[in-house]
Amino acid sequence: MLAAGSLIRSFIRLWALSLMLSVLLVAAGERWPGSLPVNPTVVAALVLGLPLLQLLWLVRHWSLPGADGSGTADGGESQQ
Repeated sequence: MLAAGSLIRSFIRLWALSLMLSVLLVAAGERWPGSLPVNPTVVAALVLGLPLLQLLWLVRHWSLPGADGSGTADGGESQQ
């Protein structure tokens, strides 16, 4: 578990990185020579592609407790 200070620093670092990326995208958009044509196939691929890839990854790598054949399905709680 991360300490509170470390967690806050990680959050601020991620927030600053996303803010810089947003600034770069806005600057690139203002300098773009013309408007881009809307291609429904590309839009659908961008909007649906990443969530479907995430779903595929989850289905392949995520297993339920006890699904490995050990027979212990304790709900993720540690035994002490």
